[in-house]
Amino acid sequence: MRPAVTLLAALLLTSCGGGEDPRPMPLPPVLPAPPSVLAQAFGTPVADTTLETGKGDKQPLAGPALPAPTVAQAVAAPAPPAPTLAARKAAAAATAASTLNACNGIRPFYWEVGDGHKAQASGSVLGRRWQAVITATTTLPIASASKWVWAAYVLERRGGQPDAGDLRHLTMRSGHDQLSECALGQTVQQCFDSGDNGHWNPAADGKFHYAGGHYQKHAILLGLGAMDAAQLGAELQARLGQDLPFYFAQARPAGGIASSARLYTVFLRKLLRGELALGRQLGRHAVCTSPQLCGPELASYSPAEYLGNLHYGAGHWIEDEAGSGDGAFSSPGAFGFYPWIDASRASYGLVARSAAEGGPGSTACGRLIRRAWSSGTPQ
Repeated sequence: MRPAVTLLAALLLTSCGGGEDPRPMPLPPVLPAPPSVLAQAFGTPVADTTLETGKGDKQPLAGPALPAPTVAQAVAAPAPPAPTLAARKAAAAATAASTLNACNGIRPFYWEVGDGHKAQASGSVLGRRWQAVITATTTLPIASASKWVWAAYVLERRGGQPDAGDLRHLTMRSGHDQLSECALGQTVQQCFDSGDNGHWNPAADGKFHYAGGHYQKHAILLGLGAMDAAQLGAELQARLGQDLPFYFAQARPAGGIASSARLYTVFLRKLLRGELALGRQLGRHAVCTSPQLCGPELASYSPAEYLGNLHYGAGHWIEDEAGSGDGAFSSPGAFGFYPWIDASRASYGLVARSAAEGGPGSTACGRLIRRAWSSGTPQ
């Protein structure tokens, strides 16, 4: 069933700049979490490893390598036992409900953690008395979380073997550095032709520049330019599976989907089980995103610059920034819909809400829930 007309009207226009996401339904203002709040969610540096840069070579992940333990240390300090499922559930629930961390500032929201087969823990955290309760079935504009779905579609269409052109667009290096407003009812091509949406910047070509224009142009190159929102959703469902009837409020692959947490977690579980080709390629084809830390020859613009040098793969971030990242894969939306798969590919998680500039706060809370689940200790 399609969302109510009020949701359609709310998604008529998109936000400007790099977010290229539909504007949310009017809600009480929720301030984004400042870096000091996001710092609560940071973990320890990732171990030394490598990622593909998208140019065929390899580069180290951001962050120093952890020193290898000596033989004596390895014998004297065995790895602690993994937390029990009960401990993980209790820690995640306590973290989500806490009034002393980043999760307190994003109420109301829904959260969930699970594995490749089912949800393991979840809950609706209430806000003020007059605010609506968000549940697993609440339909929300997911904004840039749409990018993960589009990338999965492309890989299914390519039989798991994206070509160089696919990767230029999926890793946002095509030079199409714009996508602002799209009108309800437009086709993919009409949206691209509106305003400056079709702008191509030669100075950004070949460099990471976060914007929805890459995906809009990609859809046209794949022959989908004449499709409207409903046809675009049907096309993705035909490739991703009948259990994924994603609804597009606008014909925008990068940010036009409205979804419930329940539907999106079906997608995450299919990634975890390897039923979608992208699930077996998470973290591959990764490119640098920080102009400051990668250099202007590799990156032009990143909305996550304040976090450090995260990498970006096919439609998803790799949260591997030095000193704080845990290597998880994610695709946060501007309004606070934050899905992830942990670095070990053993679990997924999600924070769902809709608020103006809600992305940073949901990311901070989600990171805390993820750490609580991993450690079995409330954060």
